[in-house]
Amino acid sequence: MSADRINELFREIDSIAYGPEERARVEEAIALAVEIGDKELEYRARVRLTASANMGGDTEVLLSSFAWCLAKHDEDPVRFPDDIGHEGAGLMWQFKWIASALASSPIFDTADIDGALADMATHYRAAGIGQSGVLTSQFSTAWRLGELERAEALRTQLIATPRDEYSHCDACVRSDSSGFLTETGRDAEAIVLFDELIAGGYSCGDEPEAALSRALLPYLRVGRFDDAKAAHFRSYTLARDNADNLGIIANHFIFCAVTGNEARGLAMLERHLSWFVHDQLNADNQFSGLVAAGVLLDAVTRAGFGAQTVRGAENHELVALFGEHDGAWTAEELAAAMWAAAAKIGDQFDERAGNDYRARRIQKAHELANEQFDLPLTSETLGLTTPADDEPTDAAGWLLRAQELLAIGWLAPALPAARTAVELTTGQEHTAALSSLIARLVASGDLAEAETLLATRIPALREHGDDAQATLEELLGLSLFGRAEQEDLDALRIAVDASSALAPAQRADLEVSLLSVLLRGEEPNLEAATELATSALAHAKEGGVPQLRDHALRYLSDLAASAGDTDGALAYVAELLESTSNRGVLAHAHALRARILGGSGEFAEAAASADAAAECAHAIDAVGPLHDMTILAGRLYDEAEAFSDAASRFRLGVRYAERLEIDTVGARYALGRSLVRAGESSEGIDLLLSLYEEETAAEAPPGSRGETLYWLGHGFADAGEPGSAVGTWETATELYLEADDTQSAARTLADNAGLHAQHGDHDSAAALLEQAVTHARATPENLNLLVRVLHQSGRAHAEAGKKEGLKQLDEVLALATEHGADWLHADVTDSKARALASLGKPKKAVSLALTAADEYRAAGDPIAGANCERFVASVLAAEGRHDEAVAVLNSVMEQTAEHPQLHQITAFDLAESLEKLGRTSDAAAARAIAEGAN
Repeated sequence: MSADRINELFREIDSIAYGPEERARVEEAIALAVEIGDKELEYRARVRLTASANMGGDTEVLLSSFAWCLAKHDEDPVRFPDDIGHEGAGLMWQFKWIASALASSPIFDTADIDGALADMATHYRAAGIGQSGVLTSQFSTAWRLGELERAEALRTQLIATPRDEYSHCDACVRSDSSGFLTETGRDAEAIVLFDELIAGGYSCGDEPEAALSRALLPYLRVGRFDDAKAAHFRSYTLARDNADNLGIIANHFIFCAVTGNEARGLAMLERHLSWFVHDQLNADNQFSGLVAAGVLLDAVTRAGFGAQTVRGAENHELVALFGEHDGAWTAEELAAAMWAAAAKIGDQFDERAGNDYRARRIQKAHELANEQFDLPLTSETLGLTTPADDEPTDAAGWLLRAQELLAIGWLAPALPAARTAVELTTGQEHTAALSSLIARLVASGDLAEAETLLATRIPALREHGDDAQATLEELLGLSLFGRAEQEDLDALRIAVDASSALAPAQRADLEVSLLSVLLRGEEPNLEAATELATSALAHAKEGGVPQLRDHALRYLSDLAASAGDTDGALAYVAELLESTSNRGVLAHAHALRARILGGSGEFAEAAASADAAAECAHAIDAVGPLHDMTILAGRLYDEAEAFSDAASRFRLGVRYAERLEIDTVGARYALGRSLVRAGESSEGIDLLLSLYEEETAAEAPPGSRGETLYWLGHGFADAGEPGSAVGTWETATELYLEADDTQSAARTLADNAGLHAQHGDHDSAAALLEQAVTHARATPENLNLLVRVLHQSGRAHAEAGKKEGLKQLDEVLALATEHGADWLHADVTDSKARALASLGKPKKAVSLALTAADEYRAAGDPIAGANCERFVASVLAAEGRHDEAVAVLNSVMEQTAEHPQLHQITAFDLAESLEKLGRTSDAAAARAIAEGAN
């Protein structure tokens, strides 16, 4: 049974990607083979372990596992053969990894490296293998040792050596050669190889990501910025999950440093800091990472953010590399530590090699500070966002800041602002400052201090001649400052009822205070509250008290919105915006206007109001409301399908959330989705991948993870990576079903099917849509979803040659008829006509398509009708009925005269049919129209 289990594990290992799951199976296979004493099976398992260690960046296991396997092979080549009958690398191929691994760590001397290369050559000759693989290893080790002249000679010899089955693949040959050419100052030659690799679609274990990372600086230097940007995003996406790729990631640190993308580079560095100590024996990777990080952190410092904290650098695992440090590392401090660690490792390499190769690499890296290219990748920024206004410097300024922060509801900083205002103000400003401070204390429940301050405010009011207000506050106390106990409610009711003899200012104060308590109740009487707010507004205006007027208008606008009186709410908001200068009040008014307009479907105008609200909050540094209003603006721009604007707001929202030290998952998801929808797929992929990894580690609900993957799949599809999109959507569907979200599962299956159909795989598309229909039927109340997947499924089945698709289209036609959806009926009739053509029934297709064209016109879409008739002409032409096709196309030409693109396409079709009829002059005239001639 154990042997059967081992062979089963081999099949699993050979079918999955390198990684933790694969490694666990390899180790299980080895343990079982040792347990049953089967050396042949153990050998086959350890050959796989060597490959796993090489791909996962575990040099210690790589060397020990290979040595064990080679000893067994030398002992008995028949029992322990080079080729173990799988598609992975055999023992002789693995030999190519060994000398490079030894050269990558200075603890192995040159004699060890030379011995490994000599042993490799001996084994290759004994096995009758060509010397291409040996030369490749000699070139690689000479390069790592800094023996560049010898490396160049070996590279030249390698080019002239016949290739064999142990030669590097097309991707690796081009990648290694181009990297060497770039390092030796031959960018133009390197670019030729980069372009060949990309155009040829060559790939291997860590290709094309390694080659693309090497191409970054050469592309920049010749001005191919778009290619550099595309290479950066694609390479980083492919390389970001394997710690053995530190050398690749290092090239991206440098790229971000020299293109002004320090913020993105710093975020990447923080993400990959643990990789610096992942494989202690791969000091070459470590050296590359340290040097590149030094370049990046110097760029961060030059940008003015040397004091920025580098998150994760304080990890105890990094102490051996950077040394002890008290507290968090700043970018400037860590830069010095990076350069020092790089120099230490570089000295060890140079001492072994007897040259200054690593020292020269460090010097060249410092010189990169002189190379700068303006290529913004994202709108990420370093540092924290700062308020538009400077901190107040006088009493009036602090009083205004306290009042504005209270008005916007950002209470934490309102307290110190109010205290400062109380300390600095005198006279009536002092009583106003006391009012703000008392209100803030009541809001936080510090009633004792509020009572104490009120006892000082009342005589101050009398001192300044405001006896009426002093008497009112003496009678009602903290009831006038927002306290909301039952006794406050009772006292305020009595006071309002008995207030007719009071001055308008005092009546407004009582009414606004009562409103504050009433509206915090469980089920307030909105009609009575509106009547009270209307009275308060009139009294505030009559008494000339702007602050109470603003309160009354805020209540009235909120009450009207709650009652569904959109026009009334907007009118109150307009009055408030016109009458106040308090930016806290203005922010509330703009935000309310944004929500009202958004609820009415006026998303663009609503988003502009949300921006205005955020601007007010930003001016007074009310970070909490600023975050909320910025996210609101992002959502409204998203609804308006202004996805780039949405992304910029969500990006700011993430920064504000970081400043607040609150969860950023929601904002980052919204940012990733907006980036994908805005066509910025590369950045969207990067962000959503990171988010999904975090959600998986945190065991987030499956539906949430499914939604992240849904948009990640769209990012891959838009980026031209259909295979990744398909796999991502398959996992998303599984997660949705785990969450019992059949609607989202159906939506995802339909999108997946659409991608298959785009690539001509109609059978797979039809199979996926069968599942989608099943899940959509589970929620029949979502009629739009059911209609969509039925319609799509009908078309896909027909394209796959399955007549069952006609029944599904008929079902949609019945639903369209039932619900009076005339345009939908025309569209599905059109689809059915095309389905009939796909199924080899051209006469029925033509008849039905003409019916669809009439239905389109009746539904008010004549251009869709014309396009449908163009399809009719294509069916007729395919049947050889060109005279009839010409008649139809002439009609379409007349209908599309005001639609240039469709007019030109139709002219091409017309020219083709006219030529078939021998009407060459007419065909030439039609073709001239198609080609845009007069």
